[in-house]
Amino acid sequence: MSEQLDVRLNYNYPQPSTLTYERPAGTAVNLTNYTGALKVVSLDDTDAYATTLTTANGGLTLGGVAGTVTINWHTFIASLPEVGRYSLHVINASGGNDMVTTGTIVVEDKP
Repeated sequence: MSEQLDVRLNYNYPQPSTLTYERPAGTAVNLTNYTGALKVVSLDDTDAYATTLTTANGGLTLGGVAGTVTINWHTFIASLPEVGRYSLHVINASGGNDMVTTGTIVVEDKP
């Protein structure tokens, strides 16, 4: 998977997003022993709203053999920009970095 995935969240009721990272043939990538990072930046390219969700800080949960990635938006909703873009990467035990997906994010009803 490397197509764009756009996300729309409600600030008051953010829900996690789950996707499956697959090879071109459609088989899930075994994410056992992988880590992950998702960086969100404001669309105006300022770092005022630069936020990184990782497996270490609880922002991402990887599903091992199933190849799933759950993005725990609710954990970081206050630090997300109203409109931004993100890039999701997984890193294997050898340090290999795969870009899983990118997209835009819109947070509605943000105070």
